[in-house]
Amino acid sequence: MILEPTRELAIQVEEQIKKFTNMRSVLVYGGDAKAWQNMKQIKMTKPQVIVATPGRLIDLCDNYNLNLSQSRYQILDEGDKMMDMGFDKDLIKLQKYFPYAQTMIFSATVPQYIQEIAR
Repeated sequence: MILEPTRELAIQVEEQIKKFTNMRSVLVYGGDAKAWQNMKQIKMTKPQVIVATPGRLIDLCDNYNLNLSQSRYQILDEGDKMMDMGFDKDLIKLQKYFPYAQTMIFSATVPQYIQEIAR
């Protein structure tokens, strides 16, 4: 699972996954496809990687029973930007869906408050 703060970043990351790997991936973000369409795509593709924005991912987990309990990795790309954009509560909520995942936070800058949240 790769979480991105914006749909533009999610699109870029998923394009790179397709370009440089043979992994099956699905792109999930709000404001475009309906959530049920995302779930249909996930069921059909059986992705190895899901690239998502936090809001749509929560929608899929809460309303469409997306099961992420087998996810091994949760990558928060641009972690500082997500916090600045107010996704901190969403990221905390998402933790319950990744009970066994190792969480990795990537950011060009790591302000003190991000370090405290990461701990």
